[in-house]
Amino acid sequence: MMTIGEFALHTGISVKALRFYDERGILPAAEVDPATGYRFYAAGQLRAATTIRVLRAAGMPLESVEQVLQEPDRAVDLLASHERQLQAQREVQDRAIRIGQGMLAESGQQPDVKTRHVGPTHWAAIATTVRVADDDIDDADWANSDFQMLHTALSQAGNPPIGGWWTAIDPADAADEVEVLLSWPVREPVPKDFSLDGVELRTGTLPDRTEAFVRTEIDEVEDDLLDDTAGGRLLHPKYLDFVEYLDKNGHQLRQLRQAAVLHDEGVPVAMEITATINP
Repeated sequence: MMTIGEFALHTGISVKALRFYDERGILPAAEVDPATGYRFYAAGQLRAATTIRVLRAAGMPLESVEQVLQEPDRAVDLLASHERQLQAQREVQDRAIRIGQGMLAESGQQPDVKTRHVGPTHWAAIATTVRVADDDIDDADWANSDFQMLHTALSQAGNPPIGGWWTAIDPADAADEVEVLLSWPVREPVPKDFSLDGVELRTGTLPDRTEAFVRTEIDEVEDDLLDDTAGGRLLHPKYLDFVEYLDKNGHQLRQLRQAAVLHDEGVPVAMEITATINP
């Protein structure tokens, strides 16, 4: 038998870690002196201890390490599964490094922000409350469906959309919720009796105003903004530039909108981020 100190010296696992593994049942001591509580280990446990050290160095979670030790016939498959997870993590890390390099290289450049005068704009929107904690907040299918449904309803009512849709985000009643407005501009004010079953509608008119905006052509939109990672899609670099421009120039982030610029055939050709700076 070896004392815990001897076993630690042989395996390179600290005494503290060996005590923890014993308490967790991952690597129980072979014997424990009932009088002193001292732990003793057998030579036959050196392989298990070395396996633990290797797997932990490979980044395997303790639960999986324990599973390897308890199910040796599955050990190879469990390690292969962990390797695939590491490869997927590394692929995300490589992408994040590439994106980060681009963001840092472009940081501080003067954004291409323009201004324009816009007359009153009537609009109708479907309002959807979204919990920020929801796992599917970056799923755009529901938004696409609602945009199409509202477009159809407005067209059937004789007040079809006259430009590209836009989205806006407002705070909701709860701190972990936001209200997303899926909006279409229309030619005429939307009557009060206009309704759409199963959804909450908002209507209004943006006043005569000066807007600041930044435009990104569709073929310039960043393909990879880590959409498939926790938290969903990153903010686009031009969005970051735009809000920093507004902040530095003393403009409040009022009526901040992300809008589609449509081709004559209704196909998006560019995206704009706009904000009212002088209503």
